Amino acid sequence: MRLRHDGGGSTTRSTYLLVLSYMAEHNLHRGAACTNCRRRKIRCDAGRPICGQCINKPPRSGQPCIYESESGSSHQTSLDMRRTIGRLRTRIEELENSNEQGVLLQQPYTGPAIGPIPEPPTNLRNTMINAFLHRFGNSPYFFLNAQHFAQAAHHPPGHPERPSNTLLSIVFLWACVLQHSSPSLSHHSHGSNHEDVSDTDTYLLATLEHLPAALNRASSPAGAPGSGSQQTQTRFLLETIQAEVLLSFYYLHEGLPVQGRYHASAAASLAIGAGFSRIGHHLPAQTAAGPGFLFGSSGTGSGPVADGAGRAAFWATVIINNAWAAAQGGPAPISSYGTEVDVPWPGGQQSGATIRRFLSGQDVDGHSPIALIAKASTLVERVAAVTSGARGGQLEAQTYGTLDQRLQGFQAALPPPGDANTRSVHLLTDLAIVRLQLPHAAIRGSGARQKALVAAERITGIVREVAGMGETTVDPLLGPVASAAHSVFSAELSTLRNGPPTLAPQYRAVEQRLEGLLHAMMQLSERSPMMRYCLGSVQGHGHH
Repeated sequence: MRLRHDGGGSTTRSTYLLVLSYMAEHNLHRGAACTNCRRRKIRCDAGRPICGQCINKPPRSGQPCIYESESGSSHQTSLDMRRTIGRLRTRIEELENSNEQGVLLQQPYTGPAIGPIPEPPTNLRNTMINAFLHRFGNSPYFFLNAQHFAQAAHHPPGHPERPSNTLLSIVFLWACVLQHSSPSLSHHSHGSNHEDVSDTDTYLLATLEHLPAALNRASSPAGAPGSGSQQTQTRFLLETIQAEVLLSFYYLHEGLPVQGRYHASAAASLAIGAGFSRIGHHLPAQTAAGPGFLFGSSGTGSGPVADGAGRAAFWATVIINNAWAAAQGGPAPISSYGTEVDVPWPGGQQSGATIRRFLSGQDVDGHSPIALIAKASTLVERVAAVTSGARGGQLEAQTYGTLDQRLQGFQAALPPPGDANTRSVHLLTDLAIVRLQLPHAAIRGSGARQKALVAAERITGIVREVAGMGETTVDPLLGPVASAAHSVFSAELSTLRNGPPTLAPQYRAVEQRLEGLLHAMMQLSERSPMMRYCLGSVQGHGHH
């Protein structure tokens, strides 16, 4: 499926996308082609950290976008990124002020000094942070220690343990999003609904304004001017990865793939460049000045706890990149399959060739909820990668058989879908099954048609269950997953419609399942921009 490229109705979102388009069309970044574009013999815009080709058409190899001239250093990449987003910020301000004073020419890398983020009143701050942590405290997209983060977030500006402005901005942005969808939170706001929407845009722009400085500082070597100590360096690196993951997930919520894939790629580039995917990488020993929310209360050295912060950050970037593969049906912006991954699964102990061992069925480690989400999302990404490169999505018998066996075994061993995380695991797994089986459904004797139908029925059951809960926020991946189930039911109806009259009862049964799915999608679309888009897409195609 293809998602919309503009949210509409928001000057900040529109101008941000406009500037991104301007950057791509006018080739603002010039230099040598990345290794992927050289290998594929296609034109490269040399965009940093991820070129346009690697964002829009990720290589099937899953290799990250890198430049040979950089010799593996991420410092030059982040500097280019800082300049790019600096241009973006300046251009936004020019566009928003153009009606009153015209567009003024400025030096390319200069602009107004970045001020502090808007500080909500103390009582509202408590509500916003609690709302955010209620939604994300156990989420695969938030890897920091929730309790310690909540304490640190209340420190005044300038306090050494206060989270960075970039991280706080995206947290407040998500709090505003959650506030809009929750009547129980809305009465805590300090203005009308119009002002609430403005607050959302304010924190989005604040995040984008502070992100360049965070990226630059996070990727600078310890001891460089402004970088601070190694401990401070690590703090900003982890905070910036966390902010990028949350920002990408926000764009997934809004259904904006250009921005979302870009920030998912940036998060993965930072984590991989820091060595968080490899065994033997250790974060520095925590000092008294080190913020507790990065390592937890027991993080007193460069042992398993401290090292675990980097590993958790890496797996969060894997999941958000794979989430975009789930949403769009193609390879992830940066695929973990093409990356050397030695660190164990979240909560696991076994190291070495972690992803490849799992895909080959030799994995016996990693059973935590986050680990299962990482595994399920990896299966979705691999299916999307191989089927998108195959004619009609049909694979060679050996490739199909390997993936089919791995998916069926993984699905059969899953715990029941009792909470949000286990529901996500089931939905992602069944999405992978649908996308593998549906292109092969017409092949006699493969069993693909029945496997796709069973997976679609399981998806429908969970979607209807979530719709009946009345939750104020909806996992954005419910939209693409429900769309996949809709495709299965539509294909089944088409097959039954062309069959003998004796199949009429089966036709009616499938039709009822499809109607139930559409009803649930309509309910959820009231709370999810992504579901609204997916519902409009399937309704546009029709099902009769």
